[in-house]
Amino acid sequence: MLTVSHLLLSLAFATTLAQDPVPLPPVPDPSLPGAPKQDAPKEDAPAPVWQVGQPAPAFQVDRWAGAAPKDGKTEKSSSTSSSGGGAEPDVLLQRIQKLNGEPTLDALHGLVLIVHRTPSSNSARWNALVELVDANRDRNAAIVSFVEESDAQFVQDRLKGEELPCPVGVLGPESKSIWAHDEIAVVGRTGELVCSSTKLDEVAKAFEKALDCCSAERIERPLAPALLPAMADYFESRYAKARDGAESVLKKSESGKLDDAARVAADAKHLLARIDAQEKELVAACAKALAEGNVERLVDLDLVLSKGCKGDVAKAASEQLKKIQAQSLLANRVIDYRKYLGLVDKRPLLFPRRDDGAAKKLVKELESFLKQTANDATSQQRARGLIQRYKARHG
Repeated sequence: MLTVSHLLLSLAFATTLAQDPVPLPPVPDPSLPGAPKQDAPKEDAPAPVWQVGQPAPAFQVDRWAGAAPKDGKTEKSSSTSSSGGGAEPDVLLQRIQKLNGEPTLDALHGLVLIVHRTPSSNSARWNALVELVDANRDRNAAIVSFVEESDAQFVQDRLKGEELPCPVGVLGPESKSIWAHDEIAVVGRTGELVCSSTKLDEVAKAFEKALDCCSAERIERPLAPALLPAMADYFESRYAKARDGAESVLKKSESGKLDDAARVAADAKHLLARIDAQEKELVAACAKALAEGNVERLVDLDLVLSKGCKGDVAKAASEQLKKIQAQSLLANRVIDYRKYLGLVDKRPLLFPRRDDGAAKKLVKELESFLKQTANDATSQQRARGLIQRYKARHG
């Protein structure tokens, strides 16, 4: 039986869902020429906060170092590249190339980010973070690195060697940036701060949890603490539960049972509007996926909607899937994709980067899956890509 952990495979969905709107470029403050670059603050916006469960604050750096390749090519082919032989193109490279201007959180919406400030001398931490991101690059994971000027070129070269074309920002040793933390941050697909820790096991656990969630309408400012439980449900794709929680907080604020009631009520309405917009977008995405014959996306949408919503919204994708049952080719693709999801549900977090018994077992199962069908659709391309990446690294 499919479980909610199959949301790990909502990666193509995470990049294409709603085609996250193109962000406006950051507006520089001419009165502060020496200030760190950051997204332009909105009028009357609360001060940025660094708090797990709240939207992550805008990046603040002295400058961004380097740039992603503009021709869609890398200089060499390695185990991290999965673009040949009938596999899907490199998802991470494609996404980074689409950046328009600086890598703001808006521009990186839909990715699971590891954001860190690690000197090049700390090789153990670097190796662990690179492994996490590279292993999951096809799941829309990326790394954002903040370093001192003296480390910038070394770090760019290190990431280039791993074919991780990810942003590198320069922060001085005395930087006052809100991102000048020793803790490693995990930022979810919707821009939320999932974790802040110096412990690699905690970071890995939070990172894996964030991979389970699809991207949603972005919440661009911190909300009242009373809404943190509802926000957690929203970020983790439990939209009906998030609505119930936000409506409960709204009622309490309107009855005067909460401090700062006016702000809490406004924030609750803001979150409810985001939930409504997200559900409408999900339903629209179902109709579009059917029209385009993108049955794999419909399956991904069904997993999200059936687990996270109620009523007609929860059934939006399943109703569309029923319409293709009589079309043998599309129906077979649905069957193949569900089989594929069942296999990769057991995918180790560091596969295909690490080789162990579980990795070998998964490769054999994927190879068997490819032999069972003559189809060559998304399911087969993804299975083939994982096998190619594993064998390129481990033989």
